[in-house]
Amino acid sequence: MEILDKVQKMYEILQSFGAKDIEVLDISKKSKDIKYLIISSLNAEYEVKDVALKFVDSMKNLSVELKHKDGLTKGQWVVLDYDDILVELFIDSLREKYNLEKLWKDGKNKVLFDIEKTQVAKTIKKPKKEVKQK
Repeated sequence: MEILDKVQKMYEILQSFGAKDIEVLDISKKSKDIKYLIISSLNAEYEVKDVALKFVDSMKNLSVELKHKDGLTKGQWVVLDYDDILVELFIDSLREKYNLEKLWKDGKNKVLFDIEKTQVAKTIKKPKKEVKQK
């Protein structure tokens, strides 16, 4: 599976499990090991743990190997390392506190794409203008 296909699949899986405010960042210019960073948040620690475990299982079913995981014990901030893609799941308060998006959006890195808007844009067709009858 190509890296961008993996990134999109990861995004879709996170979204299907209820993760919110998902951001995909291309950090390849700042990091020599990690190419993409996916950040998302959930409301509570148990949700972070649950989504992280389901996510790992889903990726395993797709034959995408997890290199390292951290934070599952507390569930406040879980880091899942997929070699060139790093997935980070936060409870809302910690995500706000650490604000990783600001750290990585320094002008050298960019949001890769807004998958959600892209998918929505493909499915919505503009309605034809109605001609008013007199």
